[in-house]
Parts: sequence; C-alpha cells; structure tokens
Amino acid sequence: MMYPLFPLPLPGSDKTLNNGGTAEEQIFNLFQVTGNVELLALGCTVRTALAAGLTLAYFDLWDGTASIPLTLNNGVISSLPKGSWFGKTGLAAATMAIASSAAGALTTHASEQNIFKRVILTQKAGTATYIRFRYTSAGASTGVITPYARWAPAGVTGVLVPV
Repeated sequence: MMYPLFPLPLPGSDKTLNNGGTAEEQIFNLFQVTGNVELLALGCTVRTALAAGLTLAYFDLWDGTASIPLTLNNGVISSLPKGSWFGKTGLAAATMAIASSAAGALTTHASEQNIFKRVILTQKAGTATYIRFRYTSAGASTGVITPYARWAPAGVTGVLVPV
C-alpha cells in the first residue's frame, strides 16, 4: 500500500464536552493505534465554544494500564470560541499549543521548520491502545471539539483509526 508523503488529516469523531455540571476529569478516546504508527500531527478544532474553567488539558497514549503523556498536563482551554485550535507541537514535556479564534493567531515551533514534533506510537501487544484527550473542569463543561491526526505507518501493520 502506498501512502502520500504528506498525508491528509484524518478527522476524528466530534466529542461533546458535557459532564453534567460536576467538577471532574473528562477523558475521550480519539484514535485507536494498531501496530506502530508515526504521528505527524495531532490537534483539535473547537466546533462549539468551550465553557470556562477547563484546565489541565493534555493528550496521552492509553495502553489499557498506563497513561503515557504526549503533552504536558497543564493546557488551559477555558472559554475558547468556535474556530479555535489546540494541539501537540512540542515534546511530551511541553504544553500543547493553543490558538484562540478571538483574534488572529500564529502557531510555530521555535526550533523546527515543521511545527509538529513527530513521534512513534506503539500498540501494547494484545490490548486496545488509544490516543486520548483529557482535561479537568471546575464545574459544568460544554462545547464540541473535532480531533484530527496526520500519520503514517511506522511498520508493516501500523494503522490509526478514529473512535
């Protein structure tokens, strides 16, 4: 199977942020990893404005037992308007980039021509493994996000599927 040099974004399923009004952590499975996958880009577009009080946002890899952070767990996505974007642009120890559509925004990475830091993700043998989005809400959380990823197989069996 041939893959394009610059794969088109793989859109995920819309995720509705709605926790019933309680302050708690929310976790969404975005994509399932099968085999070995080179992740070229990962982000979310805000489809419906997000509520206030949404903090500690980050992406991780979940292997059924352990959470492996893909970004630092300190992103603040409170009150992002429709059309905003957030995503992984740096190392796992870096906060996700956040671009609010309340004003024009430019997102770059200081040391790279490509703003996204590529990583290889590996499925845990015999276990469903997911890229997830996590955040904590101070109260009611509302809004809709659409995740997307660019990826390529990093081996013969590498596949990324929206969930």
